[in-house]
Amino acid sequence: QFDERTKVIEKDGKLIGYAIVNTYPYDPTAEIEFFHIDNNLQDKKNASKALLADIHKYALSEGKTRVMFYHSAPYLKNILYSMGYDLDASMRRHEWVGMFRIASLPVFLREISELLTLRIQRSAHAGWQGSFAINGDRLKATVIFDKDGVVNVEDSASPKSDLIFSADDRIITALVSSDGNIWEWYRQNLITTKPRFNERIRDMLESLFPTMPCMSGPWW
Repeated sequence: QFDERTKVIEKDGKLIGYAIVNTYPYDPTAEIEFFHIDNNLQDKKNASKALLADIHKYALSEGKTRVMFYHSAPYLKNILYSMGYDLDASMRRHEWVGMFRIASLPVFLREISELLTLRIQRSAHAGWQGSFAINGDRLKATVIFDKDGVVNVEDSASPKSDLIFSADDRIITALVSSDGNIWEWYRQNLITTKPRFNERIRDMLESLFPTMPCMSGPWW
């Protein structure tokens, strides 16, 4: 059952797509959290444009001047450009990450430990105490948190960690470089987590490694 955040598009009485849009009081920006069009639809491009247009109307009705789109699919690139979105920053990041190689994950995480501390302290998970293991083929590390943030990074992925994220090295590189759609990875069975993947785990991962969104230009 859809709530007021969910915008849908239908064709011949059949649901062909939907999006989840977040708005917050006193914030001039609306956020597209999730966007989906039926993959079997022949005219996917126009359906996507119609759903985006409906989202824009909704945002305007709520007094918002911008729309921010996280995790936009590659097929939407030209559509978003044509509708006034600025993809430059997010596209540059994606192209850069494609050439990026992490020599040592523990060293990399130690270098950004202050940033990870800042991100978790500013999230709903502030004060979390536990261990977070990243388990890849070659890339492995465990980050230890106390109530004040990151206190240590170990060189291996501890099987006793409170949270274990497992994937291949390509996915892990994208994750720690903030260039991935965690929800899509889960849907495509590209990642596993222990405990089992849920909304809290997703939110924590996205808090630690937030994706750079594309954003519409101001309407006035």
